[in-house]
Amino acid sequence: MGPSTRIVQACGLLTVVATLYSIHELTLMSSKHVHDEGGMLSRRGALARGGNAAGVSTITTSALPVLDDASAAQDTQAGVPGLPGHHLRAPPPDVLGQCVRYNNTDMWGQAVNNGAMFRTNTAAECCDACLRTQTRDTTTVQCNVWVWCGDKERCGQQHRECWLKWLAYARVAVPRNATFDGAVGWTSGSAAVFDLSDEVHGWKLLTAQKAALVGDPKEHRRIQESMDPLLLEDTSLEKLKRGVTVPQMYHTVTTVSGAYNQWQTRIHYYHWLKVKRHCVQHWALCEMGGFTRLLHSGEPDNIMDEIPTMVVDPMPRSMMAHDDYVVLNRPYAFVTWVQTAVIPEKYVLMSEPDHLWMRPLPNFMTGNRPAAFNFGYMNPASPDDCPVIRRLSDVKTTPECEAVKPIGNSPTFLAFEDMKVVMPIFLNMSMTVYKDAEAKKLWGWCQEMFAFAMSMHMAGLTEIVMYGHMVSQPPFDADRELVPGRPFYILHYTYGLDFNTTTGKTLMHDVGDWHFDKRAFDPTPIPRKMVEPPDNIDFMLARVMVRMFNEATAAIPCWDEYHSSRGSDALSLCQDNPRVVVLQSVLIMVEPSKEAEEASTTGTVPVVAAPAAAAAPSGGATSDASAIAKMVADAEEGDEGDDGEDAAGAGDDAAAAAKRAKQNAKKRAAAKKKKAAAATGEGGAAAPATGARAGGGAGGAKVQTEPPSVPVRQLFPDGKFPEGEWQSYKGEAANRENNAEKKELERLQYAEMINDVRQAAEVHRQVRAYIKKIAVPGIRLIDMCEQLEGHVRQLIEASGLDAGIAFPTGCSLNYVAAHYTPNAGDETVLKYDDVMKLDFGTQIGGRIVDSAFTVHFNPKFDPLVNAVKEATDAGIREAGIDVRLCDVGAAVQEVMESHEVELDGTVYPIKSIRNLNGHSIAPYQIHAGKSVPIVKGGEATKMEEGEFFAIETFGSTGKGYVREDLECSHYMKNFDVGHVPLRLPRSKQLLATIEKNFGTLAFCRRYLDRIGETKYLMALKNLCDAGIVDAYPPLCDNRGSYVAQFEHTIFLHPTRKEVLSRGDDY
Repeated sequence: MGPSTRIVQACGLLTVVATLYSIHELTLMSSKHVHDEGGMLSRRGALARGGNAAGVSTITTSALPVLDDASAAQDTQAGVPGLPGHHLRAPPPDVLGQCVRYNNTDMWGQAVNNGAMFRTNTAAECCDACLRTQTRDTTTVQCNVWVWCGDKERCGQQHRECWLKWLAYARVAVPRNATFDGAVGWTSGSAAVFDLSDEVHGWKLLTAQKAALVGDPKEHRRIQESMDPLLLEDTSLEKLKRGVTVPQMYHTVTTVSGAYNQWQTRIHYYHWLKVKRHCVQHWALCEMGGFTRLLHSGEPDNIMDEIPTMVVDPMPRSMMAHDDYVVLNRPYAFVTWVQTAVIPEKYVLMSEPDHLWMRPLPNFMTGNRPAAFNFGYMNPASPDDCPVIRRLSDVKTTPECEAVKPIGNSPTFLAFEDMKVVMPIFLNMSMTVYKDAEAKKLWGWCQEMFAFAMSMHMAGLTEIVMYGHMVSQPPFDADRELVPGRPFYILHYTYGLDFNTTTGKTLMHDVGDWHFDKRAFDPTPIPRKMVEPPDNIDFMLARVMVRMFNEATAAIPCWDEYHSSRGSDALSLCQDNPRVVVLQSVLIMVEPSKEAEEASTTGTVPVVAAPAAAAAPSGGATSDASAIAKMVADAEEGDEGDDGEDAAGAGDDAAAAAKRAKQNAKKRAAAKKKKAAAATGEGGAAAPATGARAGGGAGGAKVQTEPPSVPVRQLFPDGKFPEGEWQSYKGEAANRENNAEKKELERLQYAEMINDVRQAAEVHRQVRAYIKKIAVPGIRLIDMCEQLEGHVRQLIEASGLDAGIAFPTGCSLNYVAAHYTPNAGDETVLKYDDVMKLDFGTQIGGRIVDSAFTVHFNPKFDPLVNAVKEATDAGIREAGIDVRLCDVGAAVQEVMESHEVELDGTVYPIKSIRNLNGHSIAPYQIHAGKSVPIVKGGEATKMEEGEFFAIETFGSTGKGYVREDLECSHYMKNFDVGHVPLRLPRSKQLLATIEKNFGTLAFCRRYLDRIGETKYLMALKNLCDAGIVDAYPPLCDNRGSYVAQFEHTIFLHPTRKEVLSRGDDY
């Protein structure tokens, strides 16, 4: 389901490429955490106590019978471990006529009447009034819950008010207030066929638990620590599994796209194996079957032998261009799977890579009725969502929208045969929603979830049982249980976690000094030995998450090597062949189909023990035997990755192999220990938020957010910005470094100016650090550019020509070397096999920082990119005061053309592009007159003290020569042009706009669009024809070739040169 800024937004307000998972995306938190008037699913409807709903008449009591009432009675109390004074199980329903009554309870709901205008003498009268609204007319909102205030002292002026309500998805909604004592004067109720006794009792238990522990976080922590998640009792299973003697075996399937999901999937599968082992050995009715990782990249990866995997192709573009929403590959993958897979299980659980299995999941289905987790931020029955659902699906009326459940495809249980019906509908509905502008705007990143919900309804699967305790979602859940008696099964770490370790508070909207977000590890895996939140943080699930991470990463062989290898050589890098470990330490996962058959004839419940021999593979993929299976057994025996202990439980050979694996990993890790500690914090702790560099002078400095939004000036309150990389001059100029006169000249003449440039450089570093995280396959280039430019404006505090963007963001792809940025309407999407040159500039007071780097994903381009990077560094080393420009070019070419690259079996020499150059930079003048060649034989003009230069190099697999091609986007007013008379008024107006907003800085058509210019192309052409504005079309090598670029801005100080734009990245 996503950068770690604690910004919580509604699905419909945020449209994001789903593979970026780049957001904390809720405006309304899950119903079990934040109560808004109207409850879980009437967030936009009439208030429960706020006037008469439109079109609903007030109900009178003249014809209602007067019944005896005990609505103010308090619930009985008795003991339960960890919660003195209360039973864990709910008492029998308190039946009141045709209703069930919930004392001391105030239910949410959308008002059907105005309770202030409608009073009854008893709760029974209020119940009867609710039942009277229930007619066969399905087009009107009807009452399904009611609240009545019978405690005269506590109700005051609201005494005897009767509110009739409609509460969508009532079984998973949260009461507004519910207690065992008389603190709540309200009594609520529902129709007898709609018994919520268990649910209400659970919330009362939670209220009592919180009251008992208020002001005592240590006791709360002690209770939470004492809970074993594998042993916690789920009281809902007593009813669910009553009379069930044969396991309802289910197959777990999780969809993944590639490297970003790889480390998550390895941890996911580790804990799945662990809980299944516990389930098989200790549960009389274990229903966990096989496992399949559905890899929809179309290509095998390097953990195929570790996890049972089926590789499927992504959705073809011929079906629909969907590069900006690759999540459409998920329903396509499911369609492929259900059409080809053969599994022995009758049922399927759809899971996700970022699910941590805390305990074995029973099959939550009742018969063939699907079961799912309800998402509190989905509201198909809302006034906003329902009209769109009615228009796109088979839902005809507003009340019928409640039959569309607030679920996504994961986690959801359903019969495999039903899945075969649902998945083609799911694919079609996903494409329908994707093409619908209103739906995309309303649902944003949730669109695929709504598509699945509608697909289930269209397939006739409307009777779906929803379980709110199936999944915990920190930071909106903090403890091991939703309510007492309802332990969580899965920990879903889709959102970031942030804590203020000083105050001990959980931060919902800010980045804390203890911070974890899975998006920060893309595709690099999380480190081993992460550090838990400190003791003053009372947040159990954060500790559970870190412990589960650490257990898995310590046990899984080749944790770091699998990522760094990028392929099959992982085994040689980590020395311990997981395939050998598998053969020596197979953990058997049985499918008790035979025992189940016997049970069906004998009526006994099979007790499945761990067998001593291998079982057949499950799921038609590969065996459950895996490289991490033995490590699961180790962890359960208390080893938990201790390098000093032997592995246990699988024979001497397995123990020896596991021990050797750990010892080798320990040796390899020792050499990297200091470096890793510096990068991730002491002992691999969760890293603090990225952004501002350490330091910043005086106290009061802020910390950068992610996405970056804090102006860099505020991060360095003393006004001194980080220096770039210093390099000494060569030859005779090297003597300048210790010359006192030159040092004083540097201080007096350049100190203030260079500090401004350093500020612009710091903005560049921070923005590109973030953009590198979102510049991933599937993102539209225009979206990427606009995000980048928006962050530059924020961080530099853009102010006209005084500070802002120096030139349009270049994102030239493949054979296009430079000067490409998307114009409006350009739908170009970044792809895995693209080589993108990301070139952007910042400026303060006209002093420009010009820096560029190359983004690529396919490792086959590594030699090309590395060659250009080395050549750029060679040019920087050669540059200096009194150095001839031609000598810089020769140094660049020598390094560049010493490299070659093999692409798809063909070896290409890497060539410097001979008609592209670096350049000097002056205030408001990006190309100030001197060109720095990247081949030998250029001009002999010398570099001089006090000059800025952009040292940029381009390496190509093509001809090494560019020409102008494609649609133009870049323009710039001629720096030296004088007055040129213009005849067209529109041209004069446009020129005035350009001079005011850009001066002599480069701009693009998107920038003109942004400031409100329209229908300007003819006027812009006129300015170009007149020589006032110059057009800079894209510069291209031959098609099919690939070009890479790196660039830095340097300043020639009197004593040394400073690489202003240098960062930790390049």
